[in-house]
Amino acid sequence: MKPRLVNLCRQRSNVARQRVAGVSPESFRTPHSAFARRGFTLIEALAGSILLATLLVTVLLAKGNLARQNRQAADRVEACQVLETLLNQWWADRSKFPRNGEGEVPGQAAWRWQTHVVENPQAKPLHAEVVAVALYPADGSADQPVARVEVLLTTDKDLLDRDKEELEQLLGPQATPTSQPQSEPTE
Repeated sequence: MKPRLVNLCRQRSNVARQRVAGVSPESFRTPHSAFARRGFTLIEALAGSILLATLLVTVLLAKGNLARQNRQAADRVEACQVLETLLNQWWADRSKFPRNGEGEVPGQAAWRWQTHVVENPQAKPLHAEVVAVALYPADGSADQPVARVEVLLTTDKDLLDRDKEELEQLLGPQATPTSQPQSEPTE
């Protein structure tokens, strides 16, 4: 019986020390004690981490989409400028305007052009044809053209010669391609 008495005394002694320190032994046993409420539970920490990770992934995806859209817009602007320069060169002598062809843009190794005649029944009575000019990246990374324009060109040789003479009279024989009009003169 003596060991039992010693254990009982030890337990009472521990309870007395805890009471003196201001902590009751019951507070250690209850799950809703002040000590249990001090920190986050594992589930709360895990839920917070998942929410933060979802937010970060959303922000990074949005930033990636914005960068891609900015790059595409810059490519389109550059393609329009290159196409305008190319059309100005071809416009200087419309008889040599490529109807069905493709090639690299002179001085612009990053771009290639492609032309083809577009069927247009309304252009035939005018002795003209519609030629589509498309601009693609030279590396073949795009299936669709970055820039595309359709041009109405006359097929009548006499009209071409007359237009050339009229332009020389208006602008002089030293007319540059950039000073040429952007569209066909009306008949």
